[in-house]
Formats: sequence, structure tokens, C-alpha cells
Amino acid sequence: DALVELHVLRGEHGPEAAHPDQAFDSVLPGQDIAGLVCAVLVIHKSNGSTRPPRGSDKLSADGVAMLMHDDTLERTSNGVGLFKKKTAAALEALDAGVWKGAEFAGEKIPRFSAVMKFLHNNGMNANIEIKPCEGRESETGRAVAVLADELTRSHAVKPLLSSFSLEALRAAHATATGLPIGLLVGDYAREHDVLLDELDAVSLNCHHRCIDVDMVRHLHARGTRVMVYTVNDIDRAAELMKTGVDGIFTDNLDGMARHFPDARAGV
Repeated sequence: DALVELHVLRGEHGPEAAHPDQAFDSVLPGQDIAGLVCAVLVIHKSNGSTRPPRGSDKLSADGVAMLMHDDTLERTSNGVGLFKKKTAAALEALDAGVWKGAEFAGEKIPRFSAVMKFLHNNGMNANIEIKPCEGRESETGRAVAVLADELTRSHAVKPLLSSFSLEALRAAHATATGLPIGLLVGDYAREHDVLLDELDAVSLNCHHRCIDVDMVRHLHARGTRVMVYTVNDIDRAAELMKTGVDGIFTDNLDGMARHFPDARAGV
């Protein structure tokens, strides 16, 4: 099954997460990168939990892309069994909110297409992280790229496709050349520059532990933006901002927004 993680890029006055069960990520917007709205702070919207489940896109048994993080249904729905073995109709019949609380009862597992339309209608965009199952890297990259391209063909600002899987990114890039690519790695090394060029990548998304000023300057000089994950400590975030990074993925929504109000667009 195709597996994609959505990091929502939210406008300053955008709404909160649409579905508490899938906990879409929120963003404080920043720079415009090659037509892609990027973020100064990328906040994993947790709805009060310490570590939120991520909204990931999988294919149902009948080939419909829907958002669900886990491979199995038990943790975040009242269903049982493997997600990929269920049809879209069967999945949409499940309650995906009651696990969070009685006030969320009745929430449904959303379709990827519906989420993308919701984001567009509310001035939001997404970093779509492709997480292919083993052996289906190219297939997943192509499928995600086709769907993302179809859903955003008329949009001036396109979603970012990112992945740890080079094979998936290559397939996605070859399939939809108009969609921006983000190379997702652990620790950055200069050898990654070759891959950035091959993929025409607009950003490098890497672990924050490898960041220093020289690295950021080098990547900026070659036209590549730098996004780092996952930073919850305020002091560490401040250090990273001083290096010039373009985005910080974090679970600490309230803390980051409170300590870095100037990161908001228009401030």
C-alpha cells in the first residue's frame, strides 16, 4: 500500500486540524521557495497530546488513497485488521474519532483527495512524505505523484513531495516533473548534493543534529533550502534559527508559537 505523510502548510489565519483522529500538522508560513510555500516553523499538530499520530496516505484494497497512519486499524479506529485489506467503503464506515474522546465520535477516515481539496480551500498546502512499503518504492512514488499532480494541477502553489526512499522520489520526479521535491535524509553529507541535482530538489530535509552555519550557507549558495526535524526544545530551535535554516519540524506547537512570534508571516 502507498504510504504518505502529510505535513500541512498553513496560512496565518488557517483553521485547526480538520480531523482529530489523523492530527494534521500545522505551519507558521515563511518564505516562498520556487513556487512552494515553505515554513519558518513546521508544527506537528497534536491536539494536546505529546506525540501526535501522523496523517499518512495509504491505498485501500480497491485502490482509493485515504489518510491513516498505522498499517492496522485497531489503534485509531473501531476497526480490526489490516488497512490495505479493506475497501474504501468499509473504511469509511469506521469510527476514527472515538478513540480520542467521546466528543470526536463519528469522525471518519478521510480520503486523500478530500484532504487536499480542504487544504486548498483554506489557504493551506502540504509536504507529502512518501513512505513506501518494502518492494513497492517506485510504484508508490508514481502513484502518489500522479494523484498529487491531478489534485493540484490548477493550483499556483504545489505541494512538496519528500521521502527517505530515493527510488520513490526518482519515480515521483519522473512522473510529475512540475511538483517540487524535498530530499529527506538523516545526516546531511556533501555526497547528497549529487542527488539534490538529480532530483531538481528545492529542499533538503534532515535531522537537526547535523546542522551548522557552514552547511546551511553551502546549501543556500547552491539554491537549496534547509528544513530540519524534529525539534521540540526551545533553546535548540533558537540555535537552529541563528544558522539560517528555513524550516523546523516540531511537536511543540504552543511553545514555538509563543517563543517565536516573529516567525509568523507578515510580522
